[in-house]
Order: sequence, then structure tokens, then C-alpha cells
Amino acid sequence: MTTNQTSIEFSSAKYSGIEKDQPFLNLIEITVIRSGNTDNFDSVELHLGNRTAQEGSDFGGIFPQPIDFQPGETEKKVYIDIYDDFKREGTENIELKLIGNPTILGQQYITTVDILDNESANISFEKAEYIVTEYDPNNPQVAITLTRSGDLNNTVYAEIQLGGG
Repeated sequence: MTTNQTSIEFSSAKYSGIEKDQPFLNLIEITVIRSGNTDNFDSVELHLGNRTAQEGSDFGGIFPQPIDFQPGETEKKVYIDIYDDFKREGTENIELKLIGNPTILGQQYITTVDILDNESANISFEKAEYIVTEYDPNNPQVAITLTRSGDLNNTVYAEIQLGGG
């Protein structure tokens, strides 16, 4: 890029936010930067690309969304509203693309937004190893304790498989 050229791109290749069980807005801030020649008006549009998150139930925003840079402006913020859908579904993502004159789009004109699920629960063993003799007539059982963390409001199931020799 020469000093007479303009470049508009996302400031990061990846953004993330977590669902929240709250009644107010949960926004992810996305930064679009302009470098090089900033003497003129420039405009691009923010579009949705491929995604596993569903617009309307997982996130909201205005798409396509115009992003206008006035002379001298070098940074714009856009916001994606993250909704808590109360479903256990793991991390979902949104691909965002800047669309505009190809001569002004920078290398980072595509970014990914990860929406981290807050309904996930983790189950782990309390100890790393449990030892039991093959047959002890006084104590033929071993107590194995599982620890649960994360979402404690929903039912979680675990399957334990025995292994070893």
C-alpha cells in the first residue's frame, strides 16, 4: 500500500463474546480501521458470511450495515447483540465480511465472531486415579466422585466407561 492508497479492514481476525442470562443488551464490539490516505470519504458495507449461529435467536444486528468514514476518520465501531437462547449448543460463530471497492479493502476484510455458550456444564473426576483390588470381601466397591461446574441449572448426563486390564 502506498501513502496515497486507503485500506479498510477489521482490527482483528477473531472476536468473541459469551451468552449471558441477563435482561439487558450483551454487545460484542467490532472495530473496523482505516489506514493510509484518510483525506477522502470512504464507505464499505458489513455483511454476514457463513455462520452456525442463527440470526434472530443467537444474535442480532443490521445487515448489511453501511460503515462510512468521513475525511480524517480512522476507526469505526459496530456492535453485534448476543442473545441467550437458553440452549446447550456449544460455541457458535458468525463470519462478517466487509464489502466495497476492492482497491480499499485491506487483507483482514473477513473476521469471525465466536459466541460462547453459557449453558455448558463440565463434569470431571474428583481424582485423577482410583485404585481397587479385584476382590475384597470386606469392601467390594470403590466410591468415585464426579465434580460438576459451569451451568448448574439444567440436567446433565454422564456416561462412565471402565477400562484397563
